[in-house]
Amino acid sequence: MATVNPSQGDVRHFGYTSARARGKTAVVYFSAIYGVLCLWAALYLTAMELAVSPSLWLQELRLFDPASGPEAPSPGPLNARFANWFVEPGAMTRYALCEARLQDALAVSETKVIAERNLECRKVVEDALRSNPSSAPLWFNHARLLAAGGSGEAEMQRSLRLSYKYGGREGWLAERRLAFGLSRWDTLPGDLRNNVESDASLMLQSWTQLKALAQIYASDFSVRGRLSEILERQATAEQKSTFVWLVEKIMKGEVLP
Repeated sequence: MATVNPSQGDVRHFGYTSARARGKTAVVYFSAIYGVLCLWAALYLTAMELAVSPSLWLQELRLFDPASGPEAPSPGPLNARFANWFVEPGAMTRYALCEARLQDALAVSETKVIAERNLECRKVVEDALRSNPSSAPLWFNHARLLAAGGSGEAEMQRSLRLSYKYGGREGWLAERRLAFGLSRWDTLPGDLRNNVESDASLMLQSWTQLKALAQIYASDFSVRGRLSEILERQATAEQKSTFVWLVEKIMKGEVLP
């Protein structure tokens, strides 16, 4: 038996609401539950953000503005791998311009100008290192400029060590350090010689770097003996065979594959 309530316009069957009325009620309940869950999630995420250490935010900010952050942290597993990329773009631009002027002076062998350009580049690198003290390329360039400018060997070796400390597994950097280290082999202490050998070992692992290694050997007669000794210890039979084949093609003026 059904009764009609004219004031509400619905039908009640023995005290139960109709299916349509029950559906509307369920929608209201689900909407309320969903709203509560969304509010809880928002409050939870806000609490998590507030709980993050302030130093982390400063370190993240440093990626975009090196001068705004704290002193660069010691190279942990992540920092050591990616520190090279966190260099102020403006500093690298200034160094690139300075290096271009230095190369122009070297091309015409103007001794006085070379010394002035070298000192200018050193100042640019040192300014960049104040805000990017964990940049391996900057430390390597500092070591190279110190050596070219005739500065003390101890200061040059310190910068070279820091380059290895902050970036030891980048092939493109290993190529430059290897050539530099081989050219100064007789003045290097044992730990830096080991680092130079590790650069050679790294370059053996990549076809591109192996070609670069062959180029170093072919282009500089003075390093061939030392590099041959290193490869004799570090390279496999297959790597040695490929290396000799590459050197032969370079010496013949052939294009490498």
